Amino acid sequence: MEEILKRVWDNLIARASGPMNFRLIIQPAVASFLAIRAGLKDAREGRPTFLWTAVTNRAHRPELFRQGRRDVGKVFALAVVLDAIYQLIVQRGVYVLELLIVAISLAVVPYVILRGPVSRIARKFTRPRERGGERHRAAYLTGIATEAIVDHQSQGEMRIAAQETTMPKEPPAEIQTLIDTAIGAFNDKNFTLFNSTFGGDVVIVDGFAPFRWLGPNAQGRWWGDAERWAKDLGVLNEHVSPQGIVHWQVVGTRAYAVVSAVLTITLRKREPITRPGILTYTLLKVGEEWKVEGHTWGRLR
Repeated sequence: MEEILKRVWDNLIARASGPMNFRLIIQPAVASFLAIRAGLKDAREGRPTFLWTAVTNRAHRPELFRQGRRDVGKVFALAVVLDAIYQLIVQRGVYVLELLIVAISLAVVPYVILRGPVSRIARKFTRPRERGGERHRAAYLTGIATEAIVDHQSQGEMRIAAQETTMPKEPPAEIQTLIDTAIGAFNDKNFTLFNSTFGGDVVIVDGFAPFRWLGPNAQGRWWGDAERWAKDLGVLNEHVSPQGIVHWQVVGTRAYAVVSAVLTITLRKREPITRPGILTYTLLKVGEEWKVEGHTWGRLR
């Protein structure tokens, strides 16, 4: 085994100075270009980042693999052909293990490494596309919120003065944790945990009938209706990938948060459907604990 590994290593190193070594630069460059192009598209369309989602999200994984194969399949095939030619010229034979190592290193690795980071960086500067050319706010860049203060004067006139209030970029940790828990429980189909995040007189708005659920157990009725809706349409799985809290505000025991998210719906015998959207939460502090009091989903296209 040691001899085989040494031979493989020596042969791989020899490619740097051997014939056709130009491919060691050109093919990773092409794969990198494809990764950058795909990453920019992910950012524009509000898709989740590539590698992390492929590893952690089974619903997204088949579609991401198909996209990757479509992007780098030709580069990978060319890398295989060129390395086979190199081996026939230099080594007088074809070693499959070396062939796969070289092809994966030149075509797949640059694509996988670059696509996710490019998407994350581009998301800071690119607003996701919406139907009709409208755009939604992808990040709360300024950290400044404008409060409208309404002053009713004695003669019935109304005056609105805008006051700039400096806010931290991140919401309080307990609010972030509560929202993460609610979304995670939905993704894991854990109703007990999901239910525990709600409190008070709950309001839920969503895109299927009856569209609005009100009252102390609104989340339970919504959950049941959502399961029936999924069963009727042949939905195998729904997964929400949060892209970050883009706006939030806390006033006393009340809070408001807007989350940019991507909903992936996996259907039986059909391609997954990906929908960018906005999750809006209203929250109530009961004692020392925050609870979700309102929850709406709005799809952007």
